[in-house]
Amino acid sequence: MDPASVTARRERAVLAGLARFCDDEGVEVDDIANALLVEAFCAKGLAGRATSTQGTYRSVLRQLAANSIRASFLPELAKVAWLTRIESIE
Repeated sequence: MDPASVTARRERAVLAGLARFCDDEGVEVDDIANALLVEAFCAKGLAGRATSTQGTYRSVLRQLAANSIRASFLPELAKVAWLTRIESIE
């Protein structure tokens, strides 16, 4: 399987997991750059999973959020502000 397919498959799995978590918790998935949502998902939605798995999910969400900002029509200064916010998600 080529690397792009593996990445796309991982991204779909992470987003599906986040969507299930938000549905179970009654929360809207409106901002994958929301550090509190990402941390709640990793702590509660991925409870029992390895720390490395939680880190992978966190990393994938951070990358997807950053990609969406880079592709947006926001002014450059706004993009920089959002990207800084996204990078702060640990």
